[in-house]
Order: sequence, then structure tokens, then C-alpha cells
Amino acid sequence: MRVLYTPYLGKKPLPFFINGHRLIILSPDQEMFVERLTDVGAERIGAVRFGNTQEDERAALDRLAQSVDGGVVVASSELDLADVIANLSRQLPWVH
Repeated sequence: MRVLYTPYLGKKPLPFFINGHRLIILSPDQEMFVERLTDVGAERIGAVRFGNTQEDERAALDRLAQSVDGGVVVASSELDLADVIANLSRQLPWVH
């Protein structure tokens, strides 16, 4: 079973707002979020568990995206959260 991590606020994943996009940022390494937890307004880091198949994983990602009415980004564990946000800011078009 695959596990990814994301910041949480209360019982829900904390969405990031980048160029008008509402996104959940996931990482296989929870350390990505540790130093920035309070900076982004989160209370804790939560684990998101996926099933054993690609179909299960796709369904879980779809449910996660629907829960925040947005999208999901799975970031590389080798990147810093600030780098992920900066890259998304450069690559995503503005949505109004």
C-alpha cells in the first residue's frame, strides 16, 4: 500500500491556492512539509493511504481532489516545498 503525505487543517487536507488553482500537494516524504507547516497554515501532516492497484490509487486521488474541489499534485521527495510552489506558480496559467 502506497502512502503519501500532505498538510492538514482540522480533519481535511489543506489546499494551496496557486494562480487561482486550488491544489493538494502530496509527497512520499513528510519531511517536505515539516519546516513549513505553520507557514502554510496547517496544523499537522497527515498520511493518505492508497490501495494496491493503479485503479485504487487513481480513485483515491480523484476523491481527494473532489474533497477540496480542486486538483492534486504529487511532488518529488527530492524537492523543497518552496520549490514545488515556485515551479507551479511559473507553470500554471492564471485562472480567474
